[in-house]
Amino acid sequence: MAKKSDKKKSAVKKEYHHGDLKRTLMLAASELLEELGYEKFTLRKCAARAGVSPSAPAHHFKDANGLLNSLAVEGFQSLSSKLRVTFLNSPKDTANPCSAVAVEYLRFAKNNPALYKVMFGSRLNADNPELKSASEACFENLYLSVSEMFPGKNKEDLNAISLRMWSSVHGLSMLVVEGRLNFLIGKDGFKNLSSLESAWLNIQGF
Repeated sequence: MAKKSDKKKSAVKKEYHHGDLKRTLMLAASELLEELGYEKFTLRKCAARAGVSPSAPAHHFKDANGLLNSLAVEGFQSLSSKLRVTFLNSPKDTANPCSAVAVEYLRFAKNNPALYKVMFGSRLNADNPELKSASEACFENLYLSVSEMFPGKNKEDLNAISLRMWSSVHGLSMLVVEGRLNFLIGKDGFKNLSSLESAWLNIQGF
C-alpha cells in the first residue's frame, strides 16, 4: 500500500506534467509546510517534492522566502474573501454579525495552520508590495464590515474597532494553531476548544 506522502508526491508530479511549474511548486510547498512545519521548510525540499531539479524554482522564485511570500499573498486573498462573504451572508437580525466574521477567521486559521503561520511569519518581508497590498486589502474588508455595523462612528473609531477585532482574533488564532491553549481544555477547564472559543466570543463585544 502506498504511503500517504507517496500519494502526495504523485499528485504533485502529475500537476507538473501539465506544464505549470510555479503552481506545482506552490502545491508542493503547501504539502511540505503541513508535514514539516514553517521552520523546516526549504526550497531544495520543495523542488524534490515537485520532482524537479534544485535549480528549477529559480525560474519563478529568488529563494524560499519568495515562494512563501506567494503563498502568503494567496492566503490573505482567500481569507479576505471569506471574511467579506461571511459578513454579507450573516443574518441581518443577528445581534452582532462581526462575531460571524471572527468565527470564520478562527476557522480559516485552524483549517490552514501552516499557511496561517506563513502569512504572519518573520521570514517574510512585510514591506513586499504584493504582500502588503494583500494584507491591507484583508484589513479593508474587515474595516468595511465594521463600518456597516457601526454607521455612526467616524473613521478613527472604525479603524480602532477594526484593529481591536483583528488583533484579538489573530492572537487567539495563533494560540490555537500553536497548541498553546491545550492546558485550558479538559475536565478542569473548558470542555473542548469550541467551548473556549464561545466563551471568548461572549466577552469580546464586537
